[in-house]
Amino acid sequence: MSSMNKANDFYRSEIDGLRALAVISVIAYHAFPEIFPAGFLGVDIFFVISGFLITSVITSDLSKGKFNLLLFYSRRIKRLFPALILVIIACFAFSWFALYSKEFASLGNHIFASVGFFLNFVLWQESGYFDTKSMLKPLLHLWSLSVEIQFYIFWPLILLVTNQYKLNVLRVTFIVFSISLLLNVLFLEKDAIGAFYLSFNRFWEFQIGAMCALLIREYPSFFGRLSSKYSNYFITFAFTLLLLVVLLTPIHQTHSVVLALLITIATLSLILFSQDSMMAKKVLGNPLMVGIGIISYPLYLWHWPLISFGQIMTNGRLTPFYKFLLIFAAVVLAYLTYRCLERYLRYGSKKITIILLIILIFIASQGWSVYSRDGLSFREKHVKDSFGGRPPQVDQACLKHFEQYAPKFCRSSVDPLPVEVLLIGDSIAHNNYEGLAASYKLEGKPFAMVGWPGQKPLLMDSLGKPENESSELMHRLILGIQKDPNIKTVILAMRTSNISDSSHLLMQLNKTISEIRSYGKEIIFIHTPPEINFDPIECIGMPPFRPVLRANCSLAVNDIPDQYFQLRNQFNKLFKSMEVQTFDPYPAICQNNNCLVKFDDGNLLYREKGYLTTSGSIKVFKNFQHLIDLESHQKK
Repeated sequence: MSSMNKANDFYRSEIDGLRALAVISVIAYHAFPEIFPAGFLGVDIFFVISGFLITSVITSDLSKGKFNLLLFYSRRIKRLFPALILVIIACFAFSWFALYSKEFASLGNHIFASVGFFLNFVLWQESGYFDTKSMLKPLLHLWSLSVEIQFYIFWPLILLVTNQYKLNVLRVTFIVFSISLLLNVLFLEKDAIGAFYLSFNRFWEFQIGAMCALLIREYPSFFGRLSSKYSNYFITFAFTLLLLVVLLTPIHQTHSVVLALLITIATLSLILFSQDSMMAKKVLGNPLMVGIGIISYPLYLWHWPLISFGQIMTNGRLTPFYKFLLIFAAVVLAYLTYRCLERYLRYGSKKITIILLIILIFIASQGWSVYSRDGLSFREKHVKDSFGGRPPQVDQACLKHFEQYAPKFCRSSVDPLPVEVLLIGDSIAHNNYEGLAASYKLEGKPFAMVGWPGQKPLLMDSLGKPENESSELMHRLILGIQKDPNIKTVILAMRTSNISDSSHLLMQLNKTISEIRSYGKEIIFIHTPPEINFDPIECIGMPPFRPVLRANCSLAVNDIPDQYFQLRNQFNKLFKSMEVQTFDPYPAICQNNNCLVKFDDGNLLYREKGYLTTSGSIKVFKNFQHLIDLESHQKK
């Protein structure tokens, strides 16, 4: 009897060689997609192999009456989790020092989804596997592991039910294959990304491997004779098919059911007939290919994070030399992972399974924590603060004057003198404090700022209910200002980029200004600085690993939304009719069609999208008093 009959009874080195072929293909695609555009199909080879091996193991145990579902899952956990945990911890640790908050938040979400094994569904909602943004996702490759785990959950249960009710397992497998393939074709027409990522669109590839295992089991004599006589022909056909796919796949090729079918048919032939083929043994069974195959799983896990982090660190300009260096590093790490970790834990006791599950749950919690806490933004805040400063939110001198209003922002330049000039508004007012305080200090006028996040300096509608607590507090503050004889000047500031109904806002503003003025107060309005469309951290990097992304740290005037200028014009029209003095930071920031984000001395002008640093605020408001005096003189 041919060795084909014993397919499940001993180790097959050519399967490891096939794994090596798959992982080499994927690595080649990830490192050099323009040269190896068909390499991503290596994942399809992995799927077929998994379907073949898992089905072989389960059906063999079922036939002997000794299949244990919990034991099966325990073995899968000990096989897959150790290397996965190590790689995710390494990615988390490096990302702490290298990724910006937005990127770290995304990684945290991907960590949570990866250890929950639904990353493929998360990526489906984000973007495609083949676009440029994929390079910035160090755990992108774990989508296939999510699909595989979902198969491990689904398929043993189907086989158990099939065995219990004495159904034809080959027929059931073919039905699952047909449904999944049909769904993949239908999805490809309407949702190409879903066709690639979603597990039920990929199960047909596992089913090809499953049918391979079942055919060998059900018809051993037939396939034994076929293999002994024609194995080299089938292997030649398989390698020819693989070569044609490699040669005919165009650059920038995305998921294709036709290409996947060709690859899976070739893989089917290699699994069915490689044992009796000298050609297959020389190509797939040689020691180098077998060695790579043995470490193919940790190698698959390590290679992409290294390449992805390399692209992130070099702003997408990773050279071929460094790509080869990173691939070599991945091989070394994969070997050490297999040698020092996998070999010892794979055959451990049940305690190992429980420990691995606990560690995985802990990692999931940390991933969710990073995601829900905005990528732990405090990591980069201290970096930005060292390049321009961040104003504190409150000081005790201010709270002495205004504690009855419970402000979230409260700053004062004097204590215990009564306040003469008061700035009120939202976080933009808080943003403007440092520059205005420096200006009024030169004038010798006691100055303070009071406000709440997101709360514009407006009176409530006479018949309306307060939108929230801060709107009611702002209303009370304005009424208090009117009756305070010490306050001579009131400065209004607020964010305007989030305004949906400008006409209603202008009416409220008109009413507020008129009410305050009726008590003899001078009014000054501060326009909002233009919002930038990138994070200023990109102008200074994240020492020690992250380089500067933007050498030219500025915002083109053409990139400022039209709404910004339209609202400025509407506000200026109102203020002109009411003879209200204004200060516009725009001319101090934007000149010659560019808006500064970073000074020549290396300090930042902006700390966030629409907020100035301490040094930026002082710079912008340097000529504030002069311009206000000049405008007042012109009106007289």
